[in-house]
Amino acid sequence: MIENVDINALFQEYNISVKEKGENVTRGWVNIEVCPFCMDSNFHCGINLASGGFHCWVCGEKGGLWKLLREMEDFKGQHISSIIAKFVLDHGNTPINNYNATTDKLDGKKPIKFSWPEHILEDLPKPHKDYLLSRHFDPDFLAKKYNLKAVYNIGKHKFRIIVPVIINKKKVSWVAAWVLRKQFSDVTPYLNCIPEESVMPINHCLYNYDSIKDVAVIVEGITDVWRCGAGFVASFRKGLTSEQIKLLMEKKPKKVFVFYDSDATRESYKFANEISGLFPAVEVLELPTGDPGDLTQQEVYDLRRDIF
Repeated sequence: MIENVDINALFQEYNISVKEKGENVTRGWVNIEVCPFCMDSNFHCGINLASGGFHCWVCGEKGGLWKLLREMEDFKGQHISSIIAKFVLDHGNTPINNYNATTDKLDGKKPIKFSWPEHILEDLPKPHKDYLLSRHFDPDFLAKKYNLKAVYNIGKHKFRIIVPVIINKKKVSWVAAWVLRKQFSDVTPYLNCIPEESVMPINHCLYNYDSIKDVAVIVEGITDVWRCGAGFVASFRKGLTSEQIKLLMEKKPKKVFVFYDSDATRESYKFANEISGLFPAVEVLELPTGDPGDLTQQEVYDLRRDIF
């Protein structure tokens, strides 16, 4: 979230003069010496440390952190989201140090290698294909496109589709999706690879990450991605962790959409507001009913035409 950006550290790194208390400074805010919009140089432009939003009490200009930095001379010619990403904090309020799929290291140490669950099959058995067909997916197409595997009827991952999570062309984790939902509705729909056996913990990942270009559409689940295709990324939950935000920033999207299920409209707008200062543009896509994974092919076509 935007409150997980160390704003003070960011300004200190770039030698920007700030006031944390005193005249013109409100509690919970930090003021920069020069407003980049009106050039007032008396510390009238303040940034709220909780929300990341700014407001100049001289010219009245206001907005998110991304908008402010874009106008400041210190950041001209630089990619704003990349700068902010350096100062995203983890939940312990220290700069995060994620797995780097390029160097294949996590926190300076060699991570464990990716491995599939036990009893893995290359081809999808009939119950697994039937589940996908019931959701109006093409099993053969999905298996090839997303490198899907399966566990049939043995072991703790039986009757599950095994979905690899890939970051920068490297498999770093997996999700196991239950396929007998009509017969056994009380079983947990998704099992995640535990952190101790992941190259990169699942809550640090974004599913379909490598497909992001100029536009990223954040959805909740893997079936939403399967339905909507490239540019759609699943966070496995509502909202993003600090690690997922930093990962998304590294793709430098020009626009981010939040696209949740129809019963989560309020959460969509709340989350979009929280990250609005981190990217050039953030918008919410609303569904009248259902979830993105239930869209028809024509609806997906129309949606993609409008946002890409």
